[in-house]
Amino acid sequence: MKLVELVSGPKTAPEVTETVKSVLEDGLGKGVVLAKDTPGFIANRIGLFAVMNVIRKTIDKKWPIELVDKAMGPVAAFARSGIFRTADLVGLDTLLHVAKNTYELCTSDPFRDTLLPPPEMEKVVADGHLGTKSGSGFYKKEGALISVYDFSTGSYREKTTYKLDSIKKARKIEDPGDRLKTFIDSDDEASEIARELLSDLLRYVNSVAKEIVPCGGDIIGNSGPLRCGMRQGSTLSMKVPFSRFLMISEKTHFYRKRRNQEASSRKMGVRHWLISEKKLFVVNSMPK
Repeated sequence: MKLVELVSGPKTAPEVTETVKSVLEDGLGKGVVLAKDTPGFIANRIGLFAVMNVIRKTIDKKWPIELVDKAMGPVAAFARSGIFRTADLVGLDTLLHVAKNTYELCTSDPFRDTLLPPPEMEKVVADGHLGTKSGSGFYKKEGALISVYDFSTGSYREKTTYKLDSIKKARKIEDPGDRLKTFIDSDDEASEIARELLSDLLRYVNSVAKEIVPCGGDIIGNSGPLRCGMRQGSTLSMKVPFSRFLMISEKTHFYRKRRNQEASSRKMGVRHWLISEKKLFVVNSMPK
């Protein structure tokens, strides 16, 4: 994993932090980001929200699990396993425990209720479907047959194979930024799902940034956790930096421009956050 989150204690001398940071970056080739001592630190805090929000939205909107994993896979800059398959690999009982613990500790989180596991997920775990380690979770494989969990019925059904033009078209594009833009600009169910979920994720990042990152810290830039990611297999395995997410939309209802508070603006440049009714964008003026 490239990402290392570095947390300084209240009595840590600044020169000690800088020395450790230099060793990690120059000696080990890591991407170091400064973090505050908060539950989940940065990547896991944001990653947990992403997973729990996807689960909640899937239940509320009755989205098919396999369609959501298609939408939130490589074309959306997430891991090939998507959200639900990744959760199965982690272990649903483990995910449940982490979510409850984070909910209890993050009393001031503006999206705290999203972190709390919904009753439908509690039922999945209570029924013994713990993910890959138990043989069934959100997915279940019996021989060559793969089934998926249906929240509406509380049982498994045969997995549907989706052939989507938006994904087919996007997969042909080599550049990850252009690939993501092409996918999001499409107009089918998968791209609509991705637009909504990515928009929620960006709003969350914006809402908790000051709580989890020290003044001058960086979430999205050259060495931020959303760029370094947690490598393939993680819900934050970003194959494209947020700084190149999409292009600017015409109808914008959220806009924020923020300069890096450190003197490293030559690296970070000016960050623009834009979320529209249909599309969302984060555009960074930093060099490639």
